Amino acid sequence: MSEQIPVGTPPVPPGRHAAPPGWYADPLDARRERYWDSLTWSREVRERTPGAEPAGESGYGGIGARLVARVLDDLLVLLLYLALGGVLFSLLPGFAEANVAYSNQVLEAVRAGATSLPDPPESFRTASMVMMGLWFVLFLLYDTLFVARFGWTPGKKLLRLRVTGSAAAPGAVGFGGAFLRALVAAIARFGALYFLFPLIDFLWALGNRKRQTLHDLAGRTVVIRRG
Repeated sequence: MSEQIPVGTPPVPPGRHAAPPGWYADPLDARRERYWDSLTWSREVRERTPGAEPAGESGYGGIGARLVARVLDDLLVLLLYLALGGVLFSLLPGFAEANVAYSNQVLEAVRAGATSLPDPPESFRTASMVMMGLWFVLFLLYDTLFVARFGWTPGKKLLRLRVTGSAAAPGAVGFGGAFLRALVAAIARFGALYFLFPLIDFLWALGNRKRQTLHDLAGRTVVIRRG
């Protein structure tokens, strides 16, 4: 950690009134990069890596790009979910057959115009809980590990977005911040009001300058658009 704070600002991109938050060449030491939080230089520094992508970003990630990235990530999680779910159920003898039989009973009741459906067997309830838990864990691990290790998920990388620390926690996002961020996003998705919670989570970003969602605030992160 540096004991000095530089004066001045990073180079301002054309068409902007201020430099966006991100890593820039340290004015005090050309061998390092220092984090700029859009208002002041922080004390957070890191060594410059030869051949690395140039530091600096072109602004905060837009809601539209983030939603598209989320859909792409959800598709990848869905593929993992289907693959692991299929393997899991194949290891439980008679499990799939019992649930197929119950599904057929439900279809027959609907065709017969029944006013109530047959009670599901215990195996069906167990399957629902297992599959919901599997989806939750995959969602949590996917976001946490990618953000903590790389600062992006595959969907965000395709949309040229990157997750970094906010002014409250400048620099790369550690495992703790990535986990809290993913946990709030996962709870929002799997809450009782499934469609309302994610909507509130993302709409929250429209009311603040840094476009932070609720899960960004939990992990003390911002999403940056790469230039």
